Amino acid sequence: MPQLPTPTITGEAWDLNERGKGALASRDQLAAAALFLAAIAADEAYYEPYNNLAFVRYEQWRDDEAIGLWRTALDLAPESADANAGLGAALAARGQIAEAWVYYSHALAHERGYADAVWMQEQRLWGPRAIMSSAPLRERAGAP
Repeated sequence: MPQLPTPTITGEAWDLNERGKGALASRDQLAAAALFLAAIAADEAYYEPYNNLAFVRYEQWRDDEAIGLWRTALDLAPESADANAGLGAALAARGQIAEAWVYYSHALAHERGYADAVWMQEQRLWGPRAIMSSAPLRERAGAP
């Protein structure tokens, strides 16, 4: 079977990440992942594409990879509310509620929206699995 040429994705890391978020909003996980990977390659110190790729991998049930990506995002930007919330949700799904709450409560301290599943889905593009995994944490936070 002949190999198709790999498309070259060009642009600055920020632009690639934004295009990835657009693909994610369109529910095109494959394109989103490719764009987030290209953004990481363009600037390894930019935390946001690690966070965004983590959400894609989490929805694909690639939990270990997602958790590693969230930890990298937090190494680069410890105050990232989305990365803290994402890591918290993934750890909660593993039953590590105490550790999960440390991360999730940090996210809530920066953004109360993480207590609201609709806000998370609409404003942060969280997928169904991440929303479901965050449910016990949102309940603990006093979500409606």
